[in-house]
Amino acid sequence: SGLDKWLEPAEWWPGHAEDEEKMLVVAGRRKSVTIAELLQSFDSPEPLYADGAGNSGPFAFLEPDLLPQRPNFTAALEPTGTNLWVGSKTVSRFHYDSCENIFVQLAGAKRLRLLPPVYTAALVQHRLRKAYLGSKGQRSAEGLSEERVPNYATADGLPCT
Repeated sequence: SGLDKWLEPAEWWPGHAEDEEKMLVVAGRRKSVTIAELLQSFDSPEPLYADGAGNSGPFAFLEPDLLPQRPNFTAALEPTGTNLWVGSKTVSRFHYDSCENIFVQLAGAKRLRLLPPVYTAALVQHRLRKAYLGSKGQRSAEGLSEERVPNYATADGLPCT
């Protein structure tokens, strides 16, 4: 299964700071494919993953009437965005989303790990800098982000719901 985020030694990244030991690397390889090619890839050894955060750019073709009406229970919510991810056999590292989510799995299965707030201190031991791979998988100083994210790699031994 493919990862969309993983940890790497900071020394692999040109331009990293001396005090950085690890980077949270975000898959940056992008390629344009047809929907048919995307769907066909799901049965291949290297399935593609379409990250449609914000549903602009690659998902701008979606007509608004293709989306279902908002359920009544969301009437009091003020959504900051609507996102769509399409994939098969993908794994996302344990992470925190900065806004509330309503998750819908249309087909297949998804395993979610939820931790109670009492474990927050154990999770956020220090922050990691995000690093983005280039379009051909290269590591460069230009791929280093100033964004720092909590290091959730320590969550593996904690009890989850």
